[in-house]
Amino acid sequence: MSSAAPKTVLKALSLLNLVAANPDRTLSELSRLADIPAPTALRLLRALQEEALVEVDEDGRYRIVAAKDVLAELVA
Repeated sequence: MSSAAPKTVLKALSLLNLVAANPDRTLSELSRLADIPAPTALRLLRALQEEALVEVDEDGRYRIVAAKDVLAELVA
């Protein structure tokens, strides 16, 4: 395994934690908080979106969706 893979995973998890702690933040705000370039943050956020862990609204603000999905499954 390359040494880059764990770093990428850690960045994605860190970004996921930031979204959870700072809902409704923009890409620019999240990249600044994570101290990573905006293109990197965008790539990671898109990957998190593909896994249905975060969503972005029409204003470009990100939030966690996993908790809502888990709760919906428990109620169903």
